[in-house]
Amino acid sequence: ALINTKPQSDKLINAFPKGLKIISLTVDKGVAVVNLSKEIYNIEAGSYTEMMLTSAITNTLTEFPEIKKVNFLIRRREKSQY
Repeated sequence: ALINTKPQSDKLINAFPKGLKIISLTVDKGVAVVNLSKEIYNIEAGSYTEMMLTSAITNTLTEFPEIKKVNFLIRRREKSQY
């Protein structure tokens, strides 16, 4: 729901890039590991938006008492054909 929710105003951008998918989410010993698809590289507004996106996911997951930390895995970008 966090990834698919649209901003409340047309003046705001969606921090989550179109097509972004959570490939997997595991929790072990209090650590959640979020595996995101390569669409994460399509963030539109730079490092601040990236920080907001990772903070939103982290803050959401750490609401669960069994999750104390969050790690991210991201698929590599495909190499350019140039």
